[in-house]
Amino acid sequence: SARSARTPSAPGCGRNSPTPGWTPNCSASSPGPSGTAHIVVDDAGGNAIVVVPGANGSLTGLAPGDEHLIAAADTLLLQLEIPLGTVLAGAEAARRHGVRTVLTPAPAQTLPPGLLAATDLLVPNEHEAAALTGSLDPAEAARVLLDRVPEVVVTLGARGCLYAARGADQLLVPAPEVDPVDTTAAGDTFVGALAVALGEGRAMPDALAWAGTAAALSVQRAGAAPSMPHRSEIDASAGVVA
Repeated sequence: SARSARTPSAPGCGRNSPTPGWTPNCSASSPGPSGTAHIVVDDAGGNAIVVVPGANGSLTGLAPGDEHLIAAADTLLLQLEIPLGTVLAGAEAARRHGVRTVLTPAPAQTLPPGLLAATDLLVPNEHEAAALTGSLDPAEAARVLLDRVPEVVVTLGARGCLYAARGADQLLVPAPEVDPVDTTAAGDTFVGALAVALGEGRAMPDALAWAGTAAALSVQRAGAAPSMPHRSEIDASAGVVA
């Protein structure tokens, strides 16, 4: 979910976002500046991001028609760059309609009561997992998080990801080995591809491998949205990135 200012500072959203299979069903505008993310990338491709919410901070509550759109979805993908109350309202709407909710707890912050209870799959990176649990060990953090949500995927950067579910052994899925240029969009690419794969009914191991391939493709390019691969590129890679 996002909201643009009346004079958007992200003109590419309207032209670049619609792709095959993507339909922008809802939009809104507010006075003030659009939200922005200021990104610094080091020589190794690592990044630091400062988020300025702008108009996204005024996205309070579900708009008329939002619940209908959620009810018609296979998966609701949420993160925390809009007010937490709105995130919770979306998750609760998904729960009412039996729609899977995937939550990326980023930017890391204290979560409101009920949000994790309405989440089916939590996808933190290892730093966010540590912030939520106090454990620097991803495996231990995942075990702690399973007391709050049914399934967890902790992303581990170049090491891949760790999947944990109640009553099952943990699964480490390695990432394809690549030379990173810019890791800015890796997490968003991964969780977006994962949500698509799960919505299509793929088994979790296959979905994680496909999402990992998508993220590996993205880190070999500069930029955020421009680095995200098209589905055809992910499928063509077949789990191996040249």
